[in-house]
Amino acid sequence: TTVTRVTATDADDPVYGNSARLVYSILEGQPYFSVDANLGTIKIALHEMDREMREEYLVVIQAKDMGGHMGGLSGTTTVTITLMDINDNPPKFSKSLYEFTIPENLPLGKMGGKVKANDRDIGENAKSTYSIIEGDEQGTFEIVTDAQTQEGILRLKKPLDYETKRAYTLRVEAGNMQTEPSSGSSGPFKDTATVKIVVEDSDEPPVFSKPIYLLEVNENAPINTVIGTVTARDPDGPGSLVSDTGSYSAEPSSSHTSLSLGLGEQLSGRVDARLNLSRFHCFDPGSCSSCTRFNVTYLTQERGCSQVVCCCLPVLKVLCVCRAGEKEKGGGGVLVDLSQPGV
Repeated sequence: TTVTRVTATDADDPVYGNSARLVYSILEGQPYFSVDANLGTIKIALHEMDREMREEYLVVIQAKDMGGHMGGLSGTTTVTITLMDINDNPPKFSKSLYEFTIPENLPLGKMGGKVKANDRDIGENAKSTYSIIEGDEQGTFEIVTDAQTQEGILRLKKPLDYETKRAYTLRVEAGNMQTEPSSGSSGPFKDTATVKIVVEDSDEPPVFSKPIYLLEVNENAPINTVIGTVTARDPDGPGSLVSDTGSYSAEPSSSHTSLSLGLGEQLSGRVDARLNLSRFHCFDPGSCSSCTRFNVTYLTQERGCSQVVCCCLPVLKVLCVCRAGEKEKGGGGVLVDLSQPGV
């Protein structure tokens, strides 16, 4: 295979004898390269040279007049030859087993670990793509290539749950983006490794059995009347109520809302009336089923944690109690705005 050609000139008269007849020879660069004595063409002399073993060669070529005979004058030149890379090496993981510990509250899209497959090739031939080929039937994870480092970044696609599954064993694969069928290399241009993931338990917030509770109470209900209950569950202990591991508290939507939250006999949050609800009523002529509704946010805390971690929204429906003569009043009821001070 021809690499390049060198050309030398001689100022002597080419008509006069052999004074200007040049002959080329190689002084350095054997046995890898040869030169055509008459044309100065440099050719590959040794097949299967490996760029990964040696990338650059310095070849010294001599041109001598007088047909190369003794007494002829000569000159030399140095040719730098650099081997171009072909994709003749597969990616190879630096180790066969990777182990990571990932907290169950890791946000989606965040990195849980990284792996690396090295490739002796360079440039585009060294770029690899990563994929999960076993162990992730639910699609909990994904692995993408870092364009700068060529590492495989393991990211979370679905939430982890320590109480449901505490460990994963994945099989990941790294493969070349480009292949070179003419390289003559045997075997696949890919490699695999095992990734073991241990899910670390995190302190999860309690979860209410309902996001919204609708509670009803008569407007003339006595103070401390039990209006209803709300129930929350601690995900860290399957089947356990928050009353076993934490406590309930109430955060009224208005400082004048007369509701509080305590623990009832059912080990759940009990909603009690704390003032005379007859002050809060509305009246629709011709109907005694009208009501005033106001919302209170109920918060739960886990013991040992000062941060409020869960809430639900009960909607209280204050039922109008009919009294003699009210239907004839024609809309004399008052709708109280709980957001206004002084009520």
